Order: sequence, then structure tokens, then C-alpha cells
Amino acid sequence: MWTQCQSHIEKFFIQITALLQASPEADNSYLVLMEDDFLRIFIQRYLFMCYVLSGHKEFQGDGCCPRCVPPLPQTDVLQNPSLFGLILDLAGMLKVTSTFC
Repeated sequence: MWTQCQSHIEKFFIQITALLQASPEADNSYLVLMEDDFLRIFIQRYLFMCYVLSGHKEFQGDGCCPRCVPPLPQTDVLQNPSLFGLILDLAGMLKVTSTFC
């Protein structure tokens, strides 16, 4: 199960990186930060956390997810249905779908 979950998370990281780099709304500072391995992983994990928190029933509302400055693109990056689908698939693998909207 661990390797399957890691595979899903890696798919998420690959897709979120591609979306962020392709987004015309993304601030150039994010593109520069993505060139460094440590900072790229940090940004990927931050976005993974944002998707998990935004889908979890206990963390609904504006104040539940940390914000970053400059803001990340909402439509291209933070509200992508295929990425949320990966989160729901991961929740299904872990048998915790009842905690997600």
C-alpha cells in the first residue's frame, strides 16, 4: 500500500509542477523557486497540503489553508479537478473517503 500511495503522491507532484510552470497567471518568482530541488519539493508539498485541507470536511472555510504571497493561480493550480481526483483516489486507497467532501 505504501508504494501505491507514494505513486499517487508522485503523480500529484508531477502534475502540479507542470500546471504551475505552464500557468500564465503564475508569478515569475515561483518559476525561479521551482528550479531549486529543495524549494520545488517544498512548494509541491505545500500545494498537496492545500488540496488535502480544502477537500477535508473538518477544514472548510477561508481561514483553514495558509496563504502565500504572491498568490498562486486559483483556476490553473489551486482548483484543478484532476488533482482533486488524485487526492480522492488516495483517500479511497487509505479508506478515509468519508472524511472528504
